[in-house]
Amino acid sequence: AETPGGALRASGGHAAPWTQIFKTIHIELGNETWNGIYQGETIVDAAAYGRRANAIFTVMRGVPGANDGRLDLVVGAQAAAPGRNAALLAAAPLANTVAIAPYLMQRVDRWGTDDELYGPLLAQPEQMSREGIVNATQGSARGRRLAVYEVNLHTTGGTIPQAVLDRFTPSAAAGVAVTGHMLRMMREHGIREQMLYSLPQFQFKRTDGAFVRLWGAVVTMGTEGRKRPQFLAQSLANRAIRGNLMHVEFTGENPVHHQPQGNDEVLLKEVHELDAYAFQDGNRHSLIAFNYGLLHERRVRVNAPALARSANVRLWRLSSSTPGATNEDTANVKVEEDRFAGTDLVLPPCSMAVLEWIE
Repeated sequence: AETPGGALRASGGHAAPWTQIFKTIHIELGNETWNGIYQGETIVDAAAYGRRANAIFTVMRGVPGANDGRLDLVVGAQAAAPGRNAALLAAAPLANTVAIAPYLMQRVDRWGTDDELYGPLLAQPEQMSREGIVNATQGSARGRRLAVYEVNLHTTGGTIPQAVLDRFTPSAAAGVAVTGHMLRMMREHGIREQMLYSLPQFQFKRTDGAFVRLWGAVVTMGTEGRKRPQFLAQSLANRAIRGNLMHVEFTGENPVHHQPQGNDEVLLKEVHELDAYAFQDGNRHSLIAFNYGLLHERRVRVNAPALARSANVRLWRLSSSTPGATNEDTANVKVEEDRFAGTDLVLPPCSMAVLEWIE
């Protein structure tokens, strides 16, 4: 508190240093330092960036109070180029975490049917995790933790026309896919720190002159403003995420389908249409369930601690009439509270639901 910065902190009511207050402080060197767009901070050579990061991290680790494990020192990597990580991490032994931005659907060229337009989007998170860039990045991380500094759709390429683009990137299917993608990365790859990009921004001008409704998660700001499905699905997930992630076991029918090669070169056999994530925090329980299929309603019987005898089970749904429904002009996609009785949960096509109860 004897320094100018410390005095400012103390005047705000925090006498102790932040390194004694926060459990973890995440510090990443640069923003997409590999990206030549950001002239002035760009270090394209992976090993050179690693050496620079390690030099700065060495100084930071030498500061009093910085060696108690609270600082998570992060290097940024390009999700599409995991082959760069070996040289980067060899040069940065002090880095704790590798941050990536595994965006969905960068290129869309097929849109004749809902299957063509939304099928690859809903299958891509599983493809990325099983055999795609998230899986490859974890393999290249040399045991370091992974984090996601940005994620959303990134449909800045392809021949998709404006009218279809307007019902694709801000769609109910996009909200389901992005949130399912983030939860899958948590479960399959241990990625705890993840951020949706971003809160504000109505649209972005592509190089072909089209406007893509990215990356903001709201249409209009304010308490009465319309939220895009990405925002609504994220808020549902955040309601459920607390305590420990628990194991979910599927028995009986577990429908899968083959996703033929489509937009963004997504191709995957045995895409799972159902997925679920459970959390427990003391006597509080929650379950997030998805139906990624586009054709069939699914009825799922849920067997969980104290669920059958709890009188206060709450159920919320991400509700929409079609996978392409948006909130751009009117609120067609909503979070609605529903009644849950018994043990069966009905999941419409392309949907998300959250259960919450107290044991």
